[in-house]
Amino acid sequence: QIFVNYQQIKFGKISLQKIKDNLFDNREIVYNESLSIDFNNSIKLKNIYFEYDENNKIINDLNFEIKKGQFVGIYGDSGSGKSTFLDIFTGLLRPTEGSIYCDDILIDDKFKVRSLQNSMSYVSQDSHLANDTILKNITLNVESKSSFNNSQFINAIKFASLEDFINSLEKKEETKIVAINKNLSSGQKQRIILARLFYHLKSIIIIDEATNALDSENEKKIVSNLAKLKNMGHTILFISHNKINFNCCDKIFKFNNKKLVLEK
Repeated sequence: QIFVNYQQIKFGKISLQKIKDNLFDNREIVYNESLSIDFNNSIKLKNIYFEYDENNKIINDLNFEIKKGQFVGIYGDSGSGKSTFLDIFTGLLRPTEGSIYCDDILIDDKFKVRSLQNSMSYVSQDSHLANDTILKNITLNVESKSSFNNSQFINAIKFASLEDFINSLEKKEETKIVAINKNLSSGQKQRIILARLFYHLKSIIIIDEATNALDSENEKKIVSNLAKLKNMGHTILFISHNKINFNCCDKIFKFNNKKLVLEK
């Protein structure tokens, strides 16, 4: 065990140094406002390839378009490339080959990537809760109860089908996660995380397998609420391992042979 830990520290040393350098980098980053990206029409991925090495191609000549106001569902088997596709779509990964456009503007530098990311609300199945109150886990970094938007919070817990659960707790939204963690189901944790997304809504909503722990009734409610957001002008990219709740989708894609295949 000591040897394994030593090897992990040894091989992680370079990465840790890079993180340290970035944390203590005091240089001012100047953003060029002329590079600001406004999502008004569509986002397109053209001829996208991605590989970790020559023998590990994950995505092969993928083409994809989502238009403003659309509800698009994507499904596929585990390991089919869904998460890698999302990492490329959100700018977390750069494709090995290919181009990304927003309203026909090529997203080709970190400033444009960051500008487009500012239009996105994203939640994944790997999102975590902090050992703080439900309120702070949803609203994030709230100093006091008076410094958050109450109506926005109420709407968020309604959209996440969380209202009855919170009202059943003695301290309501002021309940600390650590106090109920043992009795908190995976579905309840997921709904708190979804409420966080609904509180911090952006133009583009991305949900990556973040309803997989919900019971069918709550999942249907949340998908129905996502459809309401679509009718309010939001664009939704909904990733799932199956397509049971894709009835609200304008388009449905399946990951197959390292590409997205349009089914609807």
